[in-house]
Amino acid sequence: MDDRISRDDAAMLTAFAWALRSSCRYYLVGCAILSADYELIGQGYNGTPHGMPNCIDANCAKRRGNRCEGLHGERNAIYHVHDRQKLVKATLYTSLQPCVECSLFAVQVGLGRIVAGGRYLRQSVGDDDRVDDIEQAMSVLERAGIQFDWYQPESQYAIDQTAHFMQYRAMVLAGRADSPEL
Repeated sequence: MDDRISRDDAAMLTAFAWALRSSCRYYLVGCAILSADYELIGQGYNGTPHGMPNCIDANCAKRRGNRCEGLHGERNAIYHVHDRQKLVKATLYTSLQPCVECSLFAVQVGLGRIVAGGRYLRQSVGDDDRVDDIEQAMSVLERAGIQFDWYQPESQYAIDQTAHFMQYRAMVLAGRADSPEL
């Protein structure tokens, strides 16, 4: 009997762990990328670019009525891949479904599969009226031939850890969204 967790479970739990590094007030997004030969080649989370104040530490751009200044976890994960050739047919695991722009980026770098742990629901804050059309994001992936799967934990350990992450994420984000500006 093989008592190891599956690759999908291991990679998604890695994405959940990276999501806990997020500095966004509204989303905790973490990503892990496995090459076609199952090597962990990239990881990332959503937050502001290097050298800029984090949204949870300073005045969030969205709260000031501007467009978000954070980078999405998918882009950060792809950015941190050192050998770009390993992205071809790789699998990106993300704690939250990718938006249109991240889907287009996935197409551009040649990903073969995306596995998402949760559904993306745009939160409108300030005058940010740009609403990502998730159906369009899914259409982009389908037209490009990128396989999309909703994450289904296979082991009891992964089921428990996924439930714990989802509960923790809801608690953290409720506290961040309601906190006053610094």
